[in-house]
Amino acid sequence: ELKPEKILAPISFSLKNFKTRDDGGGFTLAAASDDGERFEWKGSLSLQPVSSKGVFVVEGFKALSAYEFLSAELPFQLSDGSFSLDGSYDFSIRGKQGMQLTAMLPLIRAEKLAIRPKKSGDDWVRLPEIKITDTRIDLAKQSAAIAAVDVKGMQAKVWLEPDGSLNLMRLTEQGANIKKASGSDWKADIGKITLSAGAFDVEDRTVRPAGKFRLSPTEFSATGLSLDLDRQVPISVTSTINGKAPLRLQGTVLPSKVTADLALEVSGMPVRELLMYLPDYPGIEFKTGTAAAKGEISLDENANIGYRGDAAVDSLVLLDVKNKSELLSLKKTTVQGVDYRQGPETVAIDSITLDQPVMEVVVTPQQTINLIDLLSAPTEATAQSGAKEAVAELPIAIGKLVFNAGTMAFADFSIQPNFK
Repeated sequence: ELKPEKILAPISFSLKNFKTRDDGGGFTLAAASDDGERFEWKGSLSLQPVSSKGVFVVEGFKALSAYEFLSAELPFQLSDGSFSLDGSYDFSIRGKQGMQLTAMLPLIRAEKLAIRPKKSGDDWVRLPEIKITDTRIDLAKQSAAIAAVDVKGMQAKVWLEPDGSLNLMRLTEQGANIKKASGSDWKADIGKITLSAGAFDVEDRTVRPAGKFRLSPTEFSATGLSLDLDRQVPISVTSTINGKAPLRLQGTVLPSKVTADLALEVSGMPVRELLMYLPDYPGIEFKTGTAAAKGEISLDENANIGYRGDAAVDSLVLLDVKNKSELLSLKKTTVQGVDYRQGPETVAIDSITLDQPVMEVVVTPQQTINLIDLLSAPTEATAQSGAKEAVAELPIAIGKLVFNAGTMAFADFSIQPNFK
């Protein structure tokens, strides 16, 4: 059990015109810790009635110091960083009015914060700079309001475990704090939260090999946050995936049910970087191709994802690895009216249009067709991967398939002379 102890020195203190009546007396207090943390207070104090008002400054308060005092209450560990703030307050205890306290903090700053799970040696979240502006607290009204929270340069390691759980949930108390706050009489509002120049290393361990993506730079904003968890929160996210694919999300989130309805737009995503989500056929190599999608993505109370919209793949080229030849090329594949639902998984597609497909069909000397050979032998990794197996067995309904300006090459090596 931690028993934190702090030494404050040097301490300067002055007392002038001390009185125990309402007009009070003036005090000044200044202190510093061995680690350079600094505290200054200047104000008045009255003992009849009990009241005090003043201004204060806290500079460079170490996150480790805060963690020593709050470790039992915090579900995570603060491993680095510091806090600074300044503000004013007015406190009194007056008869039937009881305890009264109002406080205003124009600016709260946090620098170089690092957060990790308890008993871990690895930081999962780093926050170089946080600014919280115009915080107002009123004890009698049981209200707290923050004008804005601005986070710059956030770095985070995020991954989905094989069971689908999110690692960052280990930094919370599994929603206990949210439930407690939502049931209290306090009102708290945050006007806006913004994140700029963020970087997220995301890993999807539900597939093998794991999908690895870097989202940077990431910009995020949310407005109108409060303890009323049944109130929709508008959010906006822009980022770039792996330095290549612009991503945009915009819509609303409902905190009480952890549901979301978001407009999604992504483009320029190399298909090769999505292969872990596709059946793995060893005889086929994805040489080129970029994917795009635009539509509406949803998340329900059971964490099931849905998507309605369109998708496209540009400049797709597949190679026959054994023969070192081009098996299939498509200038553009347009998929319209996609309706994907998870739990149970289903996909319905209005139409697929293949522009300028070029395909080579070969009858081998063993009198088999190359396409059948290549598509009938998934690797052992594919068979072992639950996610890929689900992709292979996913029921898909397609309304219309259109070929535009296609070309098919044919060769028969099962006869002599060969036909090509």
